[in-house]
Amino acid sequence: MLRREALSTWLAEVVTPAAERDLRRAALRGDAVGEVLALLSANRHSEACARAQENGDHYAAMLAAIGGGSNSEKGQLLLMQMERWQEARADEFIAADRLRLYATLAGVPTWPGSRAEEVNVCAGLDWKRALGQQLWHLTSPVASVGDAFLGYEESFQVLQSLIQFIYLFIAII
Repeated sequence: MLRREALSTWLAEVVTPAAERDLRRAALRGDAVGEVLALLSANRHSEACARAQENGDHYAAMLAAIGGGSNSEKGQLLLMQMERWQEARADEFIAADRLRLYATLAGVPTWPGSRAEEVNVCAGLDWKRALGQQLWHLTSPVASVGDAFLGYEESFQVLQSLIQFIYLFIAII
């Protein structure tokens, strides 16, 4: 647990400049969900909660405040809600970034949803923030550093397989 805490502290420090840059950009666009996502990408849950509350997004504020993750009861409840939206095809009417926020808090690395494109919680993030997502949101709070790295590597391999498939598909056409 000490190694996990040390890695978490280091990651939070080194990703802060990138998260701050994304936070400023989202604020300039008036993108409240983007602001919350930027803060969560630096493991700043309290600030994410406060920012969502300031922007009147009380549901996102509550979710950010209670945390979640795939191995928590709260994360499982949020995942069940997302599955109900998918069954009803209601998730088609939810913005992709909001689905990304919900998937992050539910501890789900990707969300297929009802749309043609998949929602990836690490989309647009550098490798340090993607690793942070694994550590802070996608693995159990008691998982080892090795488990977080394994999840990060698996996510990367899935992405590489998808890219190879796209290249193959384009070559066939």
